[in-house]
Amino acid sequence: MVERNGQFLWMETKSPRVSIPTGQMRMFEELIRLGVFTVLIIWGDPGCPEELLLMRPKGRKRYANSCIYELRAVVSAWFDYAQGKRDTPFCDEAVNDAAPPNGWTA
Repeated sequence: MVERNGQFLWMETKSPRVSIPTGQMRMFEELIRLGVFTVLIIWGDPGCPEELLLMRPKGRKRYANSCIYELRAVVSAWFDYAQGKRDTPFCDEAVNDAAPPNGWTA
């Protein structure tokens, strides 16, 4: 977990094709409801992300077929947001209300 200016980024890693347990997803959703947490779930082998799910108060965005460069860009955009740069794409981009990958359902 990373904290910057009262904003928190929780990064959770999973092996490829591993589902998120229901209780863990509920915990993430409750953290997001607080309005200061962003959760980033990363699927893939160490150093080789394949898929990302960004969960934040504005909604969810799924990054399929991801890579290390996309992961770095997402974390960098979050940091800019936490620094107070509210004009970043992280703040303004439309967010998909995509279901989490790998078969998890509410």
